[in-house]
Amino acid sequence: KTNAIFVSTDGDKWELAKYFVLQGAALCATLVVHPLLHFPLDSINAITKTALPKSNILFQLLYPHTRFTLYLEKAVLTFKSSLLHSKWWMPYAPYPGPYEGIRQLLVEGYLGIDHNDSYPAYRFPLDPPDIYGDYGDFHREYYKVFERFVNTVLSEIEQEEFFYIDHWMDYIHGLLPGFPCSEERKNDPTVLNRVVTSYLFDVTVGHTVDHYNYGHMDITKVPLRVRHKVPKQNDSICLERKKLTRFWDFGKYEMARRLFFSSSTKTRLVDVDYTFKSRSESLSHAVTQFKSDLVKTEEKLIKESKNYIPLREIAMSIQF
Repeated sequence: KTNAIFVSTDGDKWELAKYFVLQGAALCATLVVHPLLHFPLDSINAITKTALPKSNILFQLLYPHTRFTLYLEKAVLTFKSSLLHSKWWMPYAPYPGPYEGIRQLLVEGYLGIDHNDSYPAYRFPLDPPDIYGDYGDFHREYYKVFERFVNTVLSEIEQEEFFYIDHWMDYIHGLLPGFPCSEERKNDPTVLNRVVTSYLFDVTVGHTVDHYNYGHMDITKVPLRVRHKVPKQNDSICLERKKLTRFWDFGKYEMARRLFFSSSTKTRLVDVDYTFKSRSESLSHAVTQFKSDLVKTEEKLIKESKNYIPLREIAMSIQF
């Protein structure tokens, strides 16, 4: 099958093709790429709550960042009222096409597409997101804050606690591609710190800023429904923009933006409360320093015009 190629001299076909490119970008952003910040990490959330004793320092570090998430994920994937459905009566369901096809985009994003380097299979990241420009700088600055905090906290782990941590790693290793096993931790003392840093950054800054920025986009410029057939090379098209969408399409999209796409923080990262009181005094200082570093990082990013979300809006966990 040959793909149609349009250039700026193709008139209305060129204009229509651009709308489909924007639609594809919106579908890709919300259903292929962004879900990788959500669903792959559910196994870490669940196994943390079931495999680690509450007295374990790793549990105490991770637990505040697991609230609200699993039920939210279940609702999106399985509830008949999920916005992934496209029933006519749902005032917040903006997607084109049937549920099965829309949901499959999440799967494709996770499994990847063969022979397409733009869509590699998911692997749990052990390093900061590979993003260029000011937006990448924003991510890296906050990532460094988490690195320092995690390194300090995990340095307090007592030897007997690794028995449970190693089981925790091995359980997750069998479910999450790229997640290291206990043997890798023993061979490389930095592995556990990198795993924990990546997880904490993802469920807080990484996830929230994605929602915050998409939620502030002008949805009239990023269409999800285009009511026109895809243009073909030999088509004769007279573009009528008013017929590309309906007023109820905009209403559903706007409702979805307010309910799902925009950030709606319930518990804030800067308010996080860890249960380290039974540990050394240095951990209390580490938490204080962590929160101070978050504030200083925001101030630095604002001064450099690279701040993409107010610190007070960053959530403690995946909760929207």
